Amino acid sequence: MAEIQRVLLVRPFAGERWRSIGSYASSLEAMLLAAGIAVESVEAPWFNPPSLASAALGRWTRQPAIRSAENGAYDVVHLTDQALAHHARRFRANAPVVVTCHDLMPFTTPGYYAGRFESAVKRAFLRRPMGALREADVVAAVSDFTRGQLAAELGFSREAVPVVPNVVRGVFVPAPREEAEAALSAAEIGLPAGPRVLAVGNDRAYKNAPALLDAMARPALAHANPVRVGPPLSGANLSRARGLGVLSRTTQLRSLSEEHLALVYAASDVLVQPSLAEGFGVPVIEAMACGLPVVASDGGALPEVAGGAGIVVTLSGEDFPRRLAGAIVRALSERPAMATAGLERARAFSPEVVRVALLDAYAMAIARKAAAG
Repeated sequence: MAEIQRVLLVRPFAGERWRSIGSYASSLEAMLLAAGIAVESVEAPWFNPPSLASAALGRWTRQPAIRSAENGAYDVVHLTDQALAHHARRFRANAPVVVTCHDLMPFTTPGYYAGRFESAVKRAFLRRPMGALREADVVAAVSDFTRGQLAAELGFSREAVPVVPNVVRGVFVPAPREEAEAALSAAEIGLPAGPRVLAVGNDRAYKNAPALLDAMARPALAHANPVRVGPPLSGANLSRARGLGVLSRTTQLRSLSEEHLALVYAASDVLVQPSLAEGFGVPVIEAMACGLPVVASDGGALPEVAGGAGIVVTLSGEDFPRRLAGAIVRALSERPAMATAGLERARAFSPEVVRVALLDAYAMAIARKAAAG
């Protein structure tokens, strides 16, 4: 393997919409530092007029690390999101370039955006970085599902795309339920009585919130209380929850710190992710790492990530909400065994395991750069 001493991580400008990518980049940095590799980070703009204009005003290209990269100071430059791939050309002359592709769902998944106008505008801006993916020496996918999307939608060879999954960050560890509840109470984060059925994320159409609401309205779950972390239910989902009688027993928590989210996982009874598709599904591994049973759909990468440690409910077939409710009831009754299986599965996403795949992807990029001359 090629010796790697210095890496430049390129992440999007800070902001709530990029919070998950920021966490991903921080995970990469921690893994590399633990391997004794020097790491520097810079922020770069997404390809849209406001982001590019703001970056230009801030003279983002004058960041010292960018100047160093243009002078060949790094062994690898890693663009941490596919929406940054249009920057590959800036760095490729003087360093091997790796781009992480998290998903192609803006182009493949109905309901990814809130409406037709947003979809049309944002897809238009994404086409430039998507086209620039081929300018990287290596495009790494976070899941085999995403690798398959790169092959099917953009013509990449599956063999040419390494899988480097997301990492379970160190804060996500099991904690005694009573201690988690006490810590949340001290932070003035209130939870309902159990059983607590947790959902993490927004309620856009691809998250399939109506199915979960319908499942929670079934008599078998009348005693359970939904807990949502993220933007609150809105529009049709809010009306649906109210009409089904589920809203009155739903606790909605806006975005939490990772420390508080880990406590919510520890204090809940089951995580449910019924998405139509996911490029990975980070809440699944976070929940498992905290000892929380997982019920998920078979949308996108979710079965791959759950790896047999969670209950997977197929989206196709009759009455998905009824089958989802049955899976939740089962998870509540099998909590100890599922917690053990989940903890074992989460080890596959530990920094020690993922770092090997990451360094292999870097070595592949270095080799391809050398071969290309």
